[in-house]
Amino acid sequence: MPQRRRVWSSGNNKALYQTHNIATPGQNSKERTNTATRDFPNEPVPVVYTNDLSSVEKWVNQNIYDSKKTAEQSTILGWDMESTPNLPWREHQYTKHTYFGPATLQLSTSQSALLVPIARDGVGIIHSGGLPNIFHQLLEDSSIIPVGVGLDDDMVELYRWCLEYGDDEEPAWSMDDAENICRRFDMGGIGAAPGTTAGLARLVASILGVKLVKNNNLARTHWSKAEGLKLKEISYAARDAWAAVAVLDRLGEMDQERFGLSAIQETLEEQIRDSIKPLRGIREVSNRKILRKPYKDEWKHLRFDFSNAENSEKPSRTKAQQDRLKELEKITKELVPTPPIRYEITDSLGL
Repeated sequence: MPQRRRVWSSGNNKALYQTHNIATPGQNSKERTNTATRDFPNEPVPVVYTNDLSSVEKWVNQNIYDSKKTAEQSTILGWDMESTPNLPWREHQYTKHTYFGPATLQLSTSQSALLVPIARDGVGIIHSGGLPNIFHQLLEDSSIIPVGVGLDDDMVELYRWCLEYGDDEEPAWSMDDAENICRRFDMGGIGAAPGTTAGLARLVASILGVKLVKNNNLARTHWSKAEGLKLKEISYAARDAWAAVAVLDRLGEMDQERFGLSAIQETLEEQIRDSIKPLRGIREVSNRKILRKPYKDEWKHLRFDFSNAENSEKPSRTKAQQDRLKELEKITKELVPTPPIRYEITDSLGL
């Protein structure tokens, strides 16, 4: 079996710095629909692809902090992560130096994107201490709001990665007390029906009027490959982080009262104080996932044993089994993750 991850050792981390201009969805006229927004950008978006921390800090300062009028001013930041998958049909290609897990982080504003490798085959963890400090600072800054779809899944995976390869301390942004909770905005509830979440491609199509083409082969890229990523892979990885910002910017123009920066920040503060469906710290989200899994597995197993039997052979549940099933349903519901905030946009915005 290939080694899952390896810790970084000095001398193996070669500096990497590239800049590319990537085409945003919609620049190709075939990707546009009849509802495409007129002000959709026609210029490509510059992407910095680097593992050089001074270059990362320079990008952050130029594109985030220097663009803020005041230190307290809020700003949204497209946030995404790619993890190297362990694919059974590629096992013959893996070696003891193959890395699996979080591999790249992508940040984006509406004007520029950043892609940072954090692990690589043959090296493992690239940066001493695991996650570079600049990312901890961004996640701890309550005026910077990471946005995207499915954020908590990525954040939990990154949190557990930090525990495994960090400096023996839990990240401050993972804590459960209100001042340390990472203020993040999951867009999966925008335009979603009750009990469902909207995918980023659907949001881009309905709000920007363009197609966010998904490619399974690119989605399964070995993101930690030693030779670095190809341009099409860099473009694919950076695109989702950029698209999240583009969608929210457009919604803010259409409905400032619900999607403006101050409105989103106020909504997040209210959600933190919500006793029923609160915005929890990433540590608590992770712990609740761990607690919920065995109960959910038992619930599925108990239901499966009876629902999949032939009608003529279907056993009847005992009262104890029925009671246990109800108990498991109650526990799993209590531990269910907080869903993204739901926003209606069909009647109100015509989307």
